Amino acid sequence: MAGQIIKLTDFAAQMTAHLKSIIDDNKMKLSISSIMVGENEASKSYFNGIRKKAADFGIDAKCEILPADTTEEQLLEQIKRLNADPSCYGIMMQMPLPKHINAKNVFDRINYCKDIDGMNIVNQGYLFSGEPLLIPATAWAVQLFLEYFSARFDYPLTGKTVTIIGRSNTVGKPAAHLLLQKDMTVNICHSKTVNAEEICRQSDVVVAACGVPKMVKASWLKPGAVVADVGIHRTDDGKLCGDVDADDAVQNASYITAVPGGIGSLTSTLLLANAVKAYFLIEKQQLMKMDFTEMK
Repeated sequence: MAGQIIKLTDFAAQMTAHLKSIIDDNKMKLSISSIMVGENEASKSYFNGIRKKAADFGIDAKCEILPADTTEEQLLEQIKRLNADPSCYGIMMQMPLPKHINAKNVFDRINYCKDIDGMNIVNQGYLFSGEPLLIPATAWAVQLFLEYFSARFDYPLTGKTVTIIGRSNTVGKPAAHLLLQKDMTVNICHSKTVNAEEICRQSDVVVAACGVPKMVKASWLKPGAVVADVGIHRTDDGKLCGDVDADDAVQNASYITAVPGGIGSLTSTLLLANAVKAYFLIEKQQLMKMDFTEMK
């Protein structure tokens, strides 16, 4: 029996309402800043989506576009200015950066309390230790989806085997740490993995974050597997698809998150949730716990 494509738009709407209530109750006036080095249409499109979502929360999202020949030292000065700006509660660095700029150096200069992308080495260290502060939004979305799915379908996560396809610092690695904290058994497959398809086929849960359109087929999945599709791509005919070939994979999977309307529908809200957490870290020196458990 074929499985189902599951949309997360209702869950996303509940999360949005919850976050709005936190902002309203605390009378927050939040501003976040995005830095882009050089003109990049994909980055502009991404930021415009964030700005539109931020406006729904009354958050002022600004974008500073620097010339492509900006030096690393000049970029670090810009970050230093935003670190010192008391009205700024979040700093985003738009990728990719020009080859002459070391991305790690840049992320590590961002005040970790304002690092709403969760890429600063301090935030990565807290995540590794099991006490996360600001978490990369897409990895957080994967965790929350699985918790939501667990509660909705009485599917305990403890002891389940999950394979994450992809080892990026933004999704694969942080998702692995988050799911380990849920007592799942975690595998990571990547471009150098031997027999990745076979490893996935032994897994209860598969997180597809490989960045390759429709790579994961039914043959990659054991019957009844739960699949979180992180990817989003536009095909030649203008339609959107994920890293999973959903039409094929649904023959083995029990549930696959939709593209669009799945993991991606949670991420922008969670990026802004990090800005709210940043406010509490900066103004109140406390971690605002936001696991959205009341949404489940």
